[in-house]
Amino acid sequence: MGVLVSRRWLILACAGAISCAPADDRSVSVQRDSAGVQITESLEPLWAPGEQWSVDSLPIVDLAKGGSGPEYEFFRVRDAARLDDGRIAVANYGTSEVRVYGAEGGFLFSSGRAGQGPGEFERLTSVQPYRGDSLLAFDYWAKRLTLLDSAGVVVRVTSLFGQDGSLTDLYAFSDGRFLVQTAAIAEMASGQGRMRVPAPLVLISDDGTVVDTVAVVAGFETYVFDRGDARPPLPHQLHVAVRDSLVYIAEGEVLEFRVVAQDGTLRRIARLPRYSLEVPEGVRDSIKAAMLSQELPPPLRPTMEAMASAIPTRRPASSGLTVDALGYVWLQEYVVDGSTSGPRRWLVFEPSGTWLGYVSMPPSFDLYEVGEDFVLGRSLDALDIETVQVLRLHRQ
Repeated sequence: MGVLVSRRWLILACAGAISCAPADDRSVSVQRDSAGVQITESLEPLWAPGEQWSVDSLPIVDLAKGGSGPEYEFFRVRDAARLDDGRIAVANYGTSEVRVYGAEGGFLFSSGRAGQGPGEFERLTSVQPYRGDSLLAFDYWAKRLTLLDSAGVVVRVTSLFGQDGSLTDLYAFSDGRFLVQTAAIAEMASGQGRMRVPAPLVLISDDGTVVDTVAVVAGFETYVFDRGDARPPLPHQLHVAVRDSLVYIAEGEVLEFRVVAQDGTLRRIARLPRYSLEVPEGVRDSIKAAMLSQELPPPLRPTMEAMASAIPTRRPASSGLTVDALGYVWLQEYVVDGSTSGPRRWLVFEPSGTWLGYVSMPPSFDLYEVGEDFVLGRSLDALDIETVQVLRLHRQ
């Protein structure tokens, strides 16, 4: 295994009682355990001043400015993907459509509408390329995937019923199989207060047949009470990404991600042990005051007071995860729900797990995809009007 040596980071590939100690401030000892798990702990970013990657604030493509008419108006965009030929597919949840635009932003066609039949969507939440120039759309509510050809014609609809728990997301592997993220919501019946709902990650074949459970990880965090559940302050969320045949997992308790194979074998862990997640007392007091100022029906008031009296002292570590076209891993620095002020920073890691540094995105820009020289995402203007943009990425 090649090792890049720098005084500003430390890579450890060890397990159990095996220790790895640096020989001096410029070199490290690297070992592998018998299972082949590599653990990378970065103490500081590798990038020196002037080496950081950057993203232009002005878009090279803005779909809302590609033409006029309803095709260029967006409502509740949930995902977007750029195809190999430059076309851009958008999951426009608000109109239950998959829309496809040319490389320069001109509208080409749409597929779908609200409904329960073939080619219709109840809650369209993602769109992604699949096997060449096809598109894969996932309907969270209907628990099914829809395969579209290059012209938007429905090729196949596959129902994903029979999974253990509620399906929350779906990711396509390069070999045509899928990873389904589920939530074991039945576990909520046995708990009270803040809890993280277990999330089985299930491997399924291209026809929807269950192959195996890849892993069971910590899913979304909720507050369970006698009348149901509610979203607590500073909740943890599970973030998952796939590339080729690997699964990337960030549970958010610490700043780290894990990489596992389709058979569940752990391949790599990358973490930042010095990354602080402490929430200052003043911030906790502000959150508490905002919660208690809300007007609620009397039966729900005790639950709000209980949540407000136990604001966590540690925040979640991340708000997003993606793997770019070159295999670099991007973790979004935690963003408080609803916050649109200030740039959004992403921590970038080499494929080996070494932390390179930060890349800032414009405010109100939700990142969906990172290519070799671009980023793709949804943007909101000052009036909260949505668009989908492609921004230039500069890799120094």
